[in-house]
Parts: sequence; C-alpha cells; structure tokens
Amino acid sequence: SGDDERGRTTGGAVAAATALGLALTVVHLAIAVIAGGIAGTYMYAFAVATPGLVLQAASRGVLIAQGRTKVALRSNIVWAAVQVVLTIAAIGLDLPLGIFLAWAAGAWSSAAYCLWSVQVAPRVRAWRSWFHGRMRLAASWTGDYLAQNGLAQVLVFCLLAVAGLNAVG
Repeated sequence: SGDDERGRTTGGAVAAATALGLALTVVHLAIAVIAGGIAGTYMYAFAVATPGLVLQAASRGVLIAQGRTKVALRSNIVWAAVQVVLTIAAIGLDLPLGIFLAWAAGAWSSAAYCLWSVQVAPRVRAWRSWFHGRMRLAASWTGDYLAQNGLAQVLVFCLLAVAGLNAVG
C-alpha cells in the first residue's frame, strides 16, 4: 500500500542520512587530526555536529514532503530555542566554540524532534538502495549546492588558515 511504501522510503532516507552523516564525521575527524590547532578543534566540533545537521535536514525534508509543514516549522522553533539558551550560556562563559556547539545542539534537538515526528525507524539495509535510486537527483543537487554555498565555505576556511580565527570572526 501507499503507507507501506512511504514507510520504506522514509526509513531508507533516514538510514541514508545517518550513513552520510557518519561518513562526513569520519572525514571531519581525519581533517582535524591533520590540521591540528584551533582549526583541528573546530573540525572535531564539526564531526560532532554533522550527523545531527544531516539528520535534521533529511527528516525535516521528509516532514515537508509528507505535507506536515507545521511540524517542520516547530522543529525550527525547537532548534532556535535550544540554540538561544545555549548561546547565551556560551557567551556568559566566554566560550567561542560554545557558540558553535550551541548551534549544533539546536540541530541535534531539531533532528530528534523531526525523527520522533516522522515515527519511522531507519531501514539500515535500505540506505544503499535509497541512494542508488536517487543518484541523478543527488548529483545535480549536490553540484548546485556546492556551487552556491561550498565556495563561500572554502573561502572561510582559507581565511582561517591564513589570517586566523579572529579575522574570520
């Protein structure tokens, strides 16, 4: 039935997002080890943040695809509320990295809310078939995203490497 197919597709999407998030975490950890110093510290923080960011984006996208836009909006409110509280704490404690981690904690909280709302368990065996079935769309979307946003991020990391964290801030 349609609900069974939606559940299989959603479970595959959640599993694929989990696999992608974990793969990116490994990449961030490798870069952190190579980079060392403050850049390495931030890459370790990215390693912690990335799975939550990917899961939040995927599960929120599932909610929108299901026409559950109010739930998706509430997930943004969860993210903002967690981020604001933890950002205030990080500023009060004078922890610059804490501001980034507050953002990441908001993403993780929003991801948890979205996943709870989707109410579908990840279909671990389905992650590869989910990717395979959407490879053409994923390649064009990823290329478009990197063209729009990736170069800006590369610029930020290059500035970080050359001018230091204070200049980037």
